[in-house]
Amino acid sequence: MKIAILTSGGDAPAMNAAIRAVTRIGIHRNCEIFGVFGGLQGILDEQIHELNSRSVSRILHRGGTFLTTGRSEEFRTEEGQKKAAKILTDRGFDALIAIGGDGTMHALDALSNHWNGMLIGLPGTIDNDLYGTDYTIGFDTAVNNALEALDKIRDTAEAFSRTFLVEVMGRHAGFIAFHVGVATGASAILMPETTTTIDELA
Repeated sequence: MKIAILTSGGDAPAMNAAIRAVTRIGIHRNCEIFGVFGGLQGILDEQIHELNSRSVSRILHRGGTFLTTGRSEEFRTEEGQKKAAKILTDRGFDALIAIGGDGTMHALDALSNHWNGMLIGLPGTIDNDLYGTDYTIGFDTAVNNALEALDKIRDTAEAFSRTFLVEVMGRHAGFIAFHVGVATGASAILMPETTTTIDELA
């Protein structure tokens, strides 16, 4: 089996670990593994290179994604999707694995209308806002990094008897805010999924 793997959209911690695992397990099962560099645009630009155990040997503890990533306006068009499907077919790929968030999953869904190969989406986003999994790749690291920073802020807040309003990432999902808030004993947790008034906070 010939498999292509890419990362798309924003990078997330542990993407390299996922790439390494797919590559090494695939090779162990006699698959050919190819990395697509530059996200979905990398398919269109044919930035596709074979991976081996050595090429992924030193990426485990690196942040980001060694395949590089990005967003592709061309891939959003039907013409771009058809072009990607033709390239994958012409190069003999049986499957495409994409690591990313909701935009990446929508892109795979769109590609499925034009390509008969196997499409696999690995949920990789710190936001943890994808259906069908308890924790996405990168979410746990994002929570722990926020906890580490908040431990230091809390010391200062207690020393000066001050209240700190701390914003964490997560876009339209409150998973990071909720987990960090509970773990640090926050007095209040404000999330996009709920509405809280100033009077309720007072």
